[in-house]
Amino acid sequence: LISSSSSKLLSMARPRLLVAGAAGAGQQQLAAAVLAALEGLPVYPIGLPSLLASAGSRCVEESLVSAFTEARRAAPAIIYWPQAHLWWSAAGSGLRSALIALLDDLPQDLPLLLLATAELPVDVSAAAAGPDSSSCSRDLILSGQQQRQGLEQLGLDPTLAALFPAVGTLEELIGSQQQRRQQQQQDLRSNTEITPPAAAPASSSSSGSSM
Repeated sequence: LISSSSSKLLSMARPRLLVAGAAGAGQQQLAAAVLAALEGLPVYPIGLPSLLASAGSRCVEESLVSAFTEARRAAPAIIYWPQAHLWWSAAGSGLRSALIALLDDLPQDLPLLLLATAELPVDVSAAAAGPDSSSCSRDLILSGQQQRQGLEQLGLDPTLAALFPAVGTLEELIGSQQQRRQQQQQDLRSNTEITPPAAAPASSSSSGSSM
């Protein structure tokens, strides 16, 4: 699935992929599989250890800006954000604001994937198997109208959840993106259809005067 959809994933507007679940659910292994499927693309880690170990940077904010600058220059590329929940809780307001600003500044058509992992205090499978699993719980996780609220109720910090506005499977996200693009193309074609010009009325030829 990941291998066949990798090019489509990078073609999405500002692609972001959050691998989240309960502790020990295999987020790191799944993220490693994503990176392996996208082998050949440069990876720029922005985990706290990587930012703190960045040579030549005076602070973590400067390291973060440097990572984004290099990733944008090398695009298509991947920005890897492991254990985003720990990063977010440990980061100060300056580092958080810098990340939000850098993400907002990315052009929509730039093939730069943000790949993040996080642990959720609430087990997703347990929530889906709860007493309301037939309607409320599953819809809360996958519904387009309650995407952000779904992550928040599963225990993710609301400000962190806001960075990942779409919740669903990879196929669902790519499919919805393709449907939007097809609709936009259809609207564009319908708006740019050229109506053939009406035939000009025949002009009566004037008879020349003989000398």
